[in-house]
Amino acid sequence: MNLVISPEKRDPANPPRRYRFEARLESDARILCVSHQPFVDAARVLVDEGYDPTEILRMRRLGSETIALTAQLGAAAKLTVEEGPSDGPRFVQHAPWSSDPALKQAAACRTYGATRQKPEKSAHGMALRARRTATPGSRS
Repeated sequence: MNLVISPEKRDPANPPRRYRFEARLESDARILCVSHQPFVDAARVLVDEGYDPTEILRMRRLGSETIALTAQLGAAAKLTVEEGPSDGPRFVQHAPWSSDPALKQAAACRTYGATRQKPEKSAHGMALRARRTATPGSRS
């Protein structure tokens, strides 16, 4: 299964903060995701859609025949890309987002760059903050 990535099409008057890529299957014109980490995000989309996690996923840039990344679909879906202040990008274990709708929206905004409206505070979030401030000897 071949994944083809191309730079996101953006309005020149609104340049992106981060360079992102559109990811599509070679055999399909549908955009799977628009992301700064298209290989792992597209893998998660494909696994969620029911593709076989043992199938091999290969990624290349549009217009090139050179394979840039290869992995089993299920293995790639379990990863994310993390970049620290003193080191370059690296693959780390993906931590799925909570089922809280506000957190899901935040995750979608980070991946797809949507405009996020400020969510209302959930009872869970308020209880967590209250617990932190009530714990003796805790540092914030």
